[in-house]
Amino acid sequence: MKEELFEELLESVKQGDAILRGEMEPERSFEFDPPDV
Repeated sequence: MKEELFEELLESVKQGDAILRGEMEPERSFEFDPPDV
C-alpha cells in the first residue's frame, strides 16, 4: 500500500474512533424514513 493512501486510511480510522467516543461530530449523517408497509 502506498504511504499516502495508508496515511489517509489511518486518519479516517482515528476520526471514526473520535466520533464513537463523542469527541468529534460526524461530518455527514443520514436519515431514513420508516418503511410504509
